[in-house]
Amino acid sequence: MTTNRTMTPMLEQYFRLKAEQPEALLMFRLGDFYELFDADAQVAAPLLDLQLTSRDGRMPMCGVPHHALNQYAKKLLESGYMVAIAEQMEDPAQAKGLVERQIVRVLTPGTVIPDDDGRSPRLAVRYRHRQGLVAVMAELSTGSLHIAEVGLSRAERQSLADLWALWAPDEYLSNDSEDFPEVGTRVDEPLYFRRQDRTEMERLLTERLGLAGLRRWGLEDRIPVQEALLILWRYLERMQRRTPVHLTDVRIHGIGQRLALSPRAVRQLDLVDGPHSLLAQLDYTMTPMGARRLAEWVQHPLTDKQAIDQRQAAVSWWVAHPLERADLREWLRGVGDLGRRGARMAMGVGRPRDAAGIGQALRALPKICRLVEEQGVWQPLEDVVMQDLATLGEALDVFSETVPARWEDGPLIRAGVSDSLDRCRSLLEDQRGALLELEQKERERSGIGSLRVGLHRTFGYYLEVTRSQAKTVPSDWHRRQTTAHTERFTSEALSALEQAIREAEASVSAEERAWAERIQASVRELAGPISVAASWLADVDALTALAEAAVKHGYHCPQFSDGPLLIRGLRHPVLERVLSHYVTSDLRMSSIHCTLIITGPNMGGKSTFMRALAQNVILAQMGSWVAAEEYQAPLFDAVLTRMGADDDLVRGQSTFMVEMEEVAAILHQATSASLVLLDELGRGTSTYDGLAIAEAVVERLAMPDGPLALFATHYHELTQMADDMSQVMNLTVEVLEGPQGPVFTHRVIPGQASRSYGIEVARLAGLPASLVRRAEHHLRQWEGSMPTVATESPQLDFFQPDPLAGPVLDALRALTPDDLSPREAWLWIAEWHRRIQGQED
Repeated sequence: MTTNRTMTPMLEQYFRLKAEQPEALLMFRLGDFYELFDADAQVAAPLLDLQLTSRDGRMPMCGVPHHALNQYAKKLLESGYMVAIAEQMEDPAQAKGLVERQIVRVLTPGTVIPDDDGRSPRLAVRYRHRQGLVAVMAELSTGSLHIAEVGLSRAERQSLADLWALWAPDEYLSNDSEDFPEVGTRVDEPLYFRRQDRTEMERLLTERLGLAGLRRWGLEDRIPVQEALLILWRYLERMQRRTPVHLTDVRIHGIGQRLALSPRAVRQLDLVDGPHSLLAQLDYTMTPMGARRLAEWVQHPLTDKQAIDQRQAAVSWWVAHPLERADLREWLRGVGDLGRRGARMAMGVGRPRDAAGIGQALRALPKICRLVEEQGVWQPLEDVVMQDLATLGEALDVFSETVPARWEDGPLIRAGVSDSLDRCRSLLEDQRGALLELEQKERERSGIGSLRVGLHRTFGYYLEVTRSQAKTVPSDWHRRQTTAHTERFTSEALSALEQAIREAEASVSAEERAWAERIQASVRELAGPISVAASWLADVDALTALAEAAVKHGYHCPQFSDGPLLIRGLRHPVLERVLSHYVTSDLRMSSIHCTLIITGPNMGGKSTFMRALAQNVILAQMGSWVAAEEYQAPLFDAVLTRMGADDDLVRGQSTFMVEMEEVAAILHQATSASLVLLDELGRGTSTYDGLAIAEAVVERLAMPDGPLALFATHYHELTQMADDMSQVMNLTVEVLEGPQGPVFTHRVIPGQASRSYGIEVARLAGLPASLVRRAEHHLRQWEGSMPTVATESPQLDFFQPDPLAGPVLDALRALTPDDLSPREAWLWIAEWHRRIQGQED
């Protein structure tokens, strides 16, 4: 800060506010601009591509238009800076002396509320206590609050780490020093972690959550969770300068109550990202809230059968009632993003269109509630919430036909809503009509036909004539301004009329300002119920979207059973939408404690089959219908995957190292209720090493109480394990031998592959014909060098010894190297070289 100069009162005010939030760049409202001064200006100018200026030639400054604040603040946040916003707290036109200003909020990566409807920034707390860890994550722009608590065991910490990585907070506070997935900006400030008296802590939290007590969420005895929530609220209130009263959509993530999915599994199974993801095939939602809820369900399927059955029953009802579903979806279309609009209003950054959108959504709420309550398979919205919001919806039906972008713009309120506002507007229109009459009167009196009345922002109303006509104007006109080609005048009559117009405009502005304040206050007062309603509507939207997807895609209702696993007509929910003809497969098993070794050619469908099974498990356990003719399976507690080839260049790890780390994690996490998918394990190292590791992993998985594991491989030697281990079964991709060569049907059937068909796949891939013929020649040489074994398969068996290995070793043992001359040694090598060449030919 620059101090060795005499500062104006305005700069003193600026630096006083800066001292309140020294870690942030202060954007200081001055009229139509937000200005930064001194060191803050020097930091911000190059980041925002602004030119530094100065009023006194010494103090650097730069500024941005007030209507573009968010886009400039976003750039500063992306550059790693916090941004404090200082607003004018009174009308400059009515202020006596220096305009009062205050910091109204501080923008940080996890607390900024964007104008658009894109991704919601996330703020999280990871709090370690003596018995375990608590994680809390808030989405300020939607009103969602997520809570998870675990112990300190390795498995529990890993579960929380996976959830933390899925949350991917933009900013977080933590007193936990151990490594977690690297996400967001960490805030290290012990002040937020100070202890609080338990009684006072519960009182504070019940106030902030808008509840009579914490029992509703089962938090009354969970002291560590309360402490983590209080840390979150302290930070939010300091940054936002207000209580986030809309954070009432509390969602508890009980470890063991959700199907465990790591971020890597979400990516490898193509669950949420891109047009060819599972989410994209299901997303028939009508609101952004429903789309967010559906994405949450895809990433966090359930393990609680009662909760699954509740969703499944609702989906089934909507499938069976297409007319009611169509009506509801049409009504949802007009709801918009109620949650995000309510959040913006609650945090003081809402605009007239947010309030108008809330009103439109709440006016549609009663009929949506009635229809859902009539169908009786989904919990209705609480009556008190519905009544309050229905009343608010009617109260917000006041906006003009074209809702302005800002509160200070008009017209805000339509005619017929307020008698006093209508009178002020009528007076204003009368005065404007009088202005036209004055113009015509002065034109006739002066004889100047081109005379016109105009308005200058600074000088006010004027009578304008050309410079050549200035000498003929009436004597009671007074010169006001000279331009290049005109002269501007005023008169007592014009001045009096101008004063009347300004008073009428001020009355209209005051009336609309009062309406704006009442509207914002009424919405903020019900921010909590708005958040509750938005969450309920998101559920209803997601459920009807799943019903729509089930009808459009021909899904069937799954069944859960502890008995044999039966899936008939299994389809890949994504690929079946892009392929003209999709071949289904069946899976029948008497026990789920089994390892399935899947062999077959590349491009045959091994990986597709595994992904199809995993995606249908996720569909079933999120409460949806499934892409199968029949689905009877147990509830799984986790889907653990290792598919595809990844390396980690930042950590300097090869594909094989990453693969081994992931397999180790899977073996530690897998239980008897898990689904494990392993694709081509061991291919990143030598053949013998890879095969040995793969066999050992199969042995570990194929325990009597092991998980259901699918193991796709080209190591055909592993298929022999089914003969010795009852928990191992062989599956293969069906290949039909036709006159033009093998035909891959892409159907998975019991059995094992006869060969790999790698050269056929290479031919299909378009390798040059000469290269393919050469590969066939080399393959025949390799197969000819192996001994004939009593088996149907000509597949190479790497456990059989090379026929020349014994004689070569015997000859080496008979040698005495010290007795050989260089010539004799050369002749010995040449002889064995000739024998080997003869064997290969």
